[in-house]
Amino acid sequence: EIQRRGIEKLPAFLRHSKYMLALFTESCYLTKMWTVYEVAAFLASRPCENMIVCELNSVQIYHGCLFSAWFSSVLLMVVRTTVNVPDSVESALWCLFALILLVICRRWAISRSTIYNRLRQFDVRDC
Repeated sequence: EIQRRGIEKLPAFLRHSKYMLALFTESCYLTKMWTVYEVAAFLASRPCENMIVCELNSVQIYHGCLFSAWFSSVLLMVVRTTVNVPDSVESALWCLFALILLVICRRWAISRSTIYNRLRQFDVRDC
């Protein structure tokens, strides 16, 4: 009974909310009835730009970037202590790390753009 009353009040709550934070996973957010109902109720009264999407995958990407930066630093430190590394090789290693980071960020940006496009074209009948 309490849950049903809460569900009935959701549109009123969202109507008084200027923004909505969605913890989004590509595989399930727009496929579960509860989250589809949330999105539909919010987008009925607010533009898509007021929905803040936090991809749960972005946390993994962030940790992956931190780990790769740490690993690159440790690897470079180990190599420096065992072999005399020319500055050009060290620069090349950092450029390689930057390139990998760029690819990861590019994929994240494409994924985020895809999510916002899906939200802009959101229609309950497609779910």
